Amino acid sequence: MVGKRSIAFMFSLAGAILIFISGIFLGVLTILFGLIMLPPELIPLVGLVFGFFGETLMALGIWSITVSSIIGILMLIGAFMVLSTIRNTVIKGSILVIALSIIAIFLLGGCFPLMGTTFLEIVFYAGVMLAIIGGTLGLVWRPSKSLPPPPPP
Repeated sequence: MVGKRSIAFMFSLAGAILIFISGIFLGVLTILFGLIMLPPELIPLVGLVFGFFGETLMALGIWSITVSSIIGILMLIGAFMVLSTIRNTVIKGSILVIALSIIAIFLLGGCFPLMGTTFLEIVFYAGVMLAIIGGTLGLVWRPSKSLPPPPPP
């Protein structure tokens, strides 16, 4: 039978992967939108606005890729910490996954409000929910009595 700890790992891992993938794809799409904006030389007034907007979009795309990569890798580390048989390591990994999920909402959530709800945002928020559920399951996990004690250091 699969225990709460391995279910917590699966949820945390799935959430980390979804957040990582959606952030990377959103960043790449944002950079591509920034690249196709009109250069300022073509249309004097509108081109100037779109030129600055394109540079801003490219910077936001780079931001999204960087932040989602860092958060995704740290969440993967936290998810693998949940696999430990030592209670304190499982708690630390669970807290890391939950904290990074909440941070990801503020740093990456709603990156494209002008386009409405996109598929990538749905994938992102599904990843956040899975990670929070996995972290919570890791927090409530208790080692069974049948497990041998950890070896001394």
